[in-house]
Amino acid sequence: MNKYIIILSLWGLIACAGVQHKNIELTDKKIKAYLYSYKELKNVAPDILEKVNTGETNELLNGFKQFENILSNNNLSYSDFIIINAKVGAIYSILQAESFITNMDTLQAWGQNSLNDGIKQMQELINDPEVPKETKEELREKIKELEASKKSIQQDYSSNKIIAKSVLKRTKAISNTIINEGDIQIVEKYFDEISEAYTGGTIPTNYNIY
Repeated sequence: MNKYIIILSLWGLIACAGVQHKNIELTDKKIKAYLYSYKELKNVAPDILEKVNTGETNELLNGFKQFENILSNNNLSYSDFIIINAKVGAIYSILQAESFITNMDTLQAWGQNSLNDGIKQMQELINDPEVPKETKEELREKIKELEASKKSIQQDYSSNKIIAKSVLKRTKAISNTIINEGDIQIVEKYFDEISEAYTGGTIPTNYNIY
């Protein structure tokens, strides 16, 4: 996922956070019921699901009965689905952001190592007495360009990582009021299935029910 989408998604989660009135601990049974319901809603009533995921629950009147029937068939109440949906969406966004930061570190290290290798090879050619003077001058200019690229990449990396970490830290601080380690483990366990369910739609970030 694009880094800006992840960051904006997390900011949306922060902006919608409120006071928690009810908490539901995630279990295998609950997450399976949630995923069955989510996928069915996505196929049968995607417009309703979109309203739920974006917090427009006051506009559900026309399709509420259909929505409620789908949940009931999977042994979920409306309120339970809303809470589980928000909780799973929050944890999923956090796990994605953490993965993004890890990937940033990996790509940064790879990019800097590649540039360093290129500079090293050019320097070896410059030190080679058999390489023509004109070629050495060109290589020196190339090294200057690569050094400038290294500096620019490092600055962009540092700036993006600071933003990502800041958003992630604030999101975790809010989410920790309703999320425990067991919830995180459940979402990690079903991460691929959740990703499949969320593909092509809006990741739930609605916290106005807490």
